[in-house]
Amino acid sequence: MSFVTSNMGLVTWDQGTDPYDHAQLSSNWVAVDGHDHTPGRGRQVPSAGIADGAITSTKILDGAVVASKIPDASITQAKLANNSVGSAQIIDGSVGSAEILDGSVGVAELDPNILPLGTVIAWYRPNTGISLPGGGWEVCDGRAWSAVSNAWGVSTGFMPDLRNRFVLGAGTTNIGTGYTQNPDIGMTGGTHSNDLTHSHTVNAHSHTVAAHSHTISADGVHYHYYDDTNGRLIPPATPTLPQQQSQANRGNANYQTAVPGVPEAFAYQDHSHYGNTANSGNHSHGGATATATAGTDTQAPGTNSQLGVTDNRPAYVGLLYIMRVR
Repeated sequence: MSFVTSNMGLVTWDQGTDPYDHAQLSSNWVAVDGHDHTPGRGRQVPSAGIADGAITSTKILDGAVVASKIPDASITQAKLANNSVGSAQIIDGSVGSAEILDGSVGVAELDPNILPLGTVIAWYRPNTGISLPGGGWEVCDGRAWSAVSNAWGVSTGFMPDLRNRFVLGAGTTNIGTGYTQNPDIGMTGGTHSNDLTHSHTVNAHSHTVAAHSHTISADGVHYHYYDDTNGRLIPPATPTLPQQQSQANRGNANYQTAVPGVPEAFAYQDHSHYGNTANSGNHSHGGATATATAGTDTQAPGTNSQLGVTDNRPAYVGLLYIMRVR
């Protein structure tokens, strides 16, 4: 017995002469025929229905999975095969922090262009008990490449040793060792300190002084004035008239005043004397102030040394430089 399904034209039959359950097989075909195959329709695949690693990059059409198709935290690291999802498979902005389970995406799951091999970063850890980040990071400590597992397969030369060193940008042209030139990749240079130790050597020498003198020029005509203002003349305790008269004649007679009751005694009121000393003509004071005789000052040979080493580093803080090598 056979018949044709109505939708897809599938031919079913049931001979009844073999060990198979043809009635069940026919029912399955009917179910397939009744399934809605319109794009975007059909029965959804539950999260438990996908085996670990079953969906690879070849199983998902570019742009087919958008943010609305993935429930939060539904895709864990165990559900993705390495390198199964690339940048072409993820629509810009479709994957946010709510869509990625903590720890589910490691370096192996990232596009190599995000953190390429050879990336060097400054990394801090609170103490030496903290392990290096996973995913192929190594400390830049100058080890031989032959002792470091790396994705390049390099076995000659050494890793850059960035311990106690600053990084200076290298160049592809104008490479050299001068301070105006670019260092090559991996080139080292500079110094941590400046040694200022030096000396100055003085050879035997002499300084000759010729005989010479220093003189003062002659002064011109000049005057010396004095002003005795409000002077008061006091006669001797036992004055005599000639003495008193002699003193009076030197001043103005209008200033003489007899003292009542004291015979031959005169008092002199306050008065002033003005005048000047005699002027002097051209003259000189001294002559040579000092005379130096000829002579020679001799300096014996000798060396003056200055010692000192200074720290040439600017202010700094220590961090580990680590490189992604695999």
